[in-house]
Amino acid sequence: MKSLQIELDDVSKEIENLSGGTEFTASEAQIIREKTDLFQTLVYKHNVQTADQLIEVREKLTHELTEIESVENAVGQTKKEIDKLFTQLKKAATTISEKRKVEAKALEKTIRSILINLSMADAELHIDLSDSDELNPFGQNEIEFQFKTNRGGQFLPLKKIASGGEMSRLMLAILSTLAATKNLPALIFDEIDTGVSGEVASRIASEFARMGKNLQLIAITHLPQVAGRGTHHLHVAKETEGNKTKTFIKKLNRKERIQELAKMISGEKVTDAAIENAENLLNFS
Repeated sequence: MKSLQIELDDVSKEIENLSGGTEFTASEAQIIREKTDLFQTLVYKHNVQTADQLIEVREKLTHELTEIESVENAVGQTKKEIDKLFTQLKKAATTISEKRKVEAKALEKTIRSILINLSMADAELHIDLSDSDELNPFGQNEIEFQFKTNRGGQFLPLKKIASGGEMSRLMLAILSTLAATKNLPALIFDEIDTGVSGEVASRIASEFARMGKNLQLIAITHLPQVAGRGTHHLHVAKETEGNKTKTFIKKLNRKERIQELAKMISGEKVTDAAIENAENLLNFS
């Protein structure tokens, strides 16, 4: 009994010690209440039942946050690469712009010499190159082709100044220059000589003949001066059969060419003078 009494006294003292350790001050109790309330709020917010489940939620969110930070780092790195590439593009665009301005002057001079041969002695082409803050697939330039046809005139955009015949000759001059520099295998001109006649038509024909020495050139034309300078002459005609229209193409021999050129000169009623002119055109070619 004495032994039990001693043990009970020890247990009693231990309980008193433990009891004394669980006493809290007012501030400590407030902190405990706040943490308990926060715990209950988080349990309700994340729809869990226990602290272990809440810990799992915390670990999951921590992992997702780490991934987000990783993406942000990747975005930042990508932005640095974009900035670097933009700097390189800007440098390349500036180099291209400088070269364009030099080549534009040379192109203007070349086209002017061709226009002179096409009976446009006072015509000039100006290539206006302006720098833009925005890059485009072709660099940083805004390009406008301006044209004047009379001495002392003002350079204006092509659509505001050039007539049909003038535009035809300008396009011929541009394409002639491109053909020489781009090594084009073939060019097709669809009535580019529209709006011209007489001496101008003859000069266009001469330009076609010059270009035809270095590439295949196909010209669709109603001008006898142009048709007569061709190495080959193909006649295109349409015929209606019933409710259908058919297109026929025929390669003409010399006699047929003379007849066709004569029609182009005088109309359906072919005259001896037209025949003679047609023969002269072929002999000239």
